Amino acid sequence: NGNGNIIRYNKFEGYTWGVRISGAVDGSGTIQNNTIQNTLIHNNLFYDSTYGVVISNQTTGGTAVTDTRNTKIYNNVFYKCGTHILIQNGYVDSRNNIHLRNGDSGKAMDNIVAGSSCDQYNNCYNDINLISNRGSGITSMVSDPLCVNMNNYDFRLQTNSPCINSGINVNINYDYDMTIIPQGSEPDIGAFEKYI
Repeated sequence: NGNGNIIRYNKFEGYTWGVRISGAVDGSGTIQNNTIQNTLIHNNLFYDSTYGVVISNQTTGGTAVTDTRNTKIYNNVFYKCGTHILIQNGYVDSRNNIHLRNGDSGKAMDNIVAGSSCDQYNNCYNDINLISNRGSGITSMVSDPLCVNMNNYDFRLQTNSPCINSGINVNINYDYDMTIIPQGSEPDIGAFEKYI
């Protein structure tokens, strides 16, 4: 339960899911009514996992009893996850994230329940096939983000990365390394702000 929970500056490696926002079930198996609104997930690394972020409402008799409205997913890196962001019910605002494939069949977004929605702005996808469900928003790019060494999980940006100064201001002041955002004219896409 909660309003305005913040999940930031973490590394989620090798899990079934990195972050799951969902309703709770008590010891007797009874689904609890939950309100988990305005969650902010920013500047995290998700890799080698089945799911990065899962937004799933518990239901009773087909009716959702968990309120997961207004989940914000900003400035994260997703790499080699089966599904980077899974929305089973709810609304997600996704901005400034890097979505990477490397020989896997992962997809950036899976919106599997009617009524779920996602706005996506200023994200970077290194593979067009990652974008299975683009949602609304037209300012994202399909390009190699030129990370320093993604095979060794170094997702910092090289000097010539197209992600530098290509993000949108989401009122986050520090990146994963506690570097001030922005360093240039605009925030960078991803969890790391390129120090200029």
